Amino acid sequence: MTVAREEQDGASSRRDGPRVRQHRMPIEVRRTQVLDAARALIGREGYAAATMEAVAREVGIAKPVVYKAYPSRGALLYALLERERSEAVAALIEAMPRTSAEVGRTEAILAWMHALVQVIDGSPDRWRLILTPVDGTPDEVREHAEAGRALARAQLRNLLDAGFGTHSASRGGRVDVDLVAHSVLAVAEHSARLMIESRDEYPPERVLAFAENAVRALKLS
Repeated sequence: MTVAREEQDGASSRRDGPRVRQHRMPIEVRRTQVLDAARALIGREGYAAATMEAVAREVGIAKPVVYKAYPSRGALLYALLERERSEAVAALIEAMPRTSAEVGRTEAILAWMHALVQVIDGSPDRWRLILTPVDGTPDEVREHAEAGRALARAQLRNLLDAGFGTHSASRGGRVDVDLVAHSVLAVAEHSARLMIESRDEYPPERVLAFAENAVRALKLS
């Protein structure tokens, strides 16, 4: 069902649905409840399951209350992804290790991947939403996810570039920072998906051991 169709169906339901007496809550509290419910539904069943009616059932409120919090399914999904992406980036920046010119590229990237694994393992539902799009994912959600990847690549390029000129020169050659950033991000994303989807088989320790071998094989510095 498209977002437009969902909005049309929702408008009809607002007119025809049963009126359920609701406890009054500040709108921001309701919005948090609605976003949390949508995230839980998507995590269990995919984006197609996160209809306005299903979100209302998940929270235990009437559907008109959901529409009061967010006027359409598209607005709800956009707000959800914005919240999750913003909090994910903030958590990763907070966990980002401080590096110096003496550290070198390899150790800096490994420290970044350790921080990434810890952050993802601490909030798997959030990162599942960002890293594991499924059938039925709206285009605007995919576009937001790609924007997040572009930001991560830029951060990696900066991490590779910052303060490591002497290491690069001492190794007798330049490192293709752009390709390294793409490669490291691809490895990190795939490993994170495995950890999120099958943690028992791919625990953080296994993911980090693989990441260390892969990054060291690049011989960055």
